[in-house]
Amino acid sequence: VPAGAVNVDLLCVTDFFPTMLAMAGIPAPADINFDGQNFAPVLRGENAELRDWLYMWWNRNNDPNGPGGEFARTKRYK
Repeated sequence: VPAGAVNVDLLCVTDFFPTMLAMAGIPAPADINFDGQNFAPVLRGENAELRDWLYMWWNRNNDPNGPGGEFARTKRYK
């Protein structure tokens, strides 16, 4: 990644696993359907078609009664 690079693409935690697989040259298992997207091209400075919007919800420690939150965003709105 070039020093001082700024990127406005929408990424979330689900994007890291498919990206790490791609960067390591490991094929994704055929029986897994990823929610995330591979953003390795962005890290290399290449053009990539990523999402226009993002919706995410979570519960800490997978506890549905515990603390958590949700958000939706585009490049303009959060």
